Amino acid sequence: MPAEMRIIRKYPNRRLYDTHASRYVTLDEILQLVRNHTPFQVEDSRTKKDITRSILFQIIAEREDNGDPIFSVDLLTKIIRLYGHPTQQNIVHYIEHLTHSFR
Repeated sequence: MPAEMRIIRKYPNRRLYDTHASRYVTLDEILQLVRNHTPFQVEDSRTKKDITRSILFQIIAEREDNGDPIFSVDLLTKIIRLYGHPTQQNIVHYIEHLTHSFR
């Protein structure tokens, strides 16, 4: 049976509230949800818009700044150049396939 989707709400004060655990959580705790394969969605508390991607990017940015980065400046530059390129979807599928093979 698949795990229940956890809803995390992001408030204007930038705090994240886990509605499943009924408490505020940190980005490190969101990182643990990812590592534990726990399904979750982060939504803006006012608009209810799904902002999961931006929170995940925030986690990546913090990890890149605080440790051994995965992404070089050259790689990030190349990725940015791919946005809007006709082969963008092919690249997305390739990266997903590549990361799948590492698991």
